[in-house]
Amino acid sequence: MRMKNMLKQARRVRGYSQVEVADKLGVAVTTISRWGTVFGSFVLCFRLLEIQP
Repeated sequence: MRMKNMLKQARRVRGYSQVEVADKLGVAVTTISRWGTVFGSFVLCFRLLEIQP
């Protein structure tokens, strides 16, 4: 599975929209929609895992 798809799945499992994740992580919604980049994906992946449902 591609990193982008894994992050999308992790977000959905937690029941968050892209807007909600962006707000919780303190980033722009466009950042969330661009999770395909390698560096950004790893950083956001670890930050997403820190969000409590």
